[in-house]
Amino acid sequence: FFSQSPRRRSGKRDDDRSTIQGTRQSDLFLSTTTMRRLFASASALLLSLLLIMVLLADPIVAADPVVEGQARDTLVILEDSLGSMESTHGAFLRLLRERAEGYGGRVTLKHHESIAAKGSGFALRRWGRWTHDSVVVLAPSLTSIGGEKASEVLGDFVESGRSAFLVGSPTMSGEVRDLAKRFGVAFHDGSAKALDLFENRGGDGEVIRAT
Repeated sequence: FFSQSPRRRSGKRDDDRSTIQGTRQSDLFLSTTTMRRLFASASALLLSLLLIMVLLADPIVAADPVVEGQARDTLVILEDSLGSMESTHGAFLRLLRERAEGYGGRVTLKHHESIAAKGSGFALRRWGRWTHDSVVVLAPSLTSIGGEKASEVLGDFVESGRSAFLVGSPTMSGEVRDLAKRFGVAFHDGSAKALDLFENRGGDGEVIRAT
């Protein structure tokens, strides 16, 4: 009788140890599951915060390239009055209108001084989107558009996938020069002149003769 008692006690201890070990494994399983759930929740929260930061950030207007053949709104910035520009660039302006109308678009003519100031009511980009698809700058003295530096806003405009046509002159502004440099085109200084030394027959060497 007494010889069997220690065996019973030993068996009870083994059962207690098994119970404790099982409890520890269960706790470990619950802890692992809880950690996985917390990690998934934290990942979802982080992704949501990143998305909110992107949406609230002040972007350089998201790229939205114009598809060839769709309606295009073209902005033409003029150096002089419309009447004066019509007399010197009439054929070019008519070509722009015909091309725009062929795609169901339109051409808007603006004098550079009327759109320069921030309070002019004009903006090339508004609420994160561009207001035009193409810009033709026939105003070498252009310095700003809607209160923004011309080199910055037009540079962002082109890098977003849109097109810009730019003309220069001996009296062009620093902003136009900076815009050209941004895309790898450098103009000579304002005092530089081109001379025709081959066809000059005693006349004005600054007149370039071409056929």
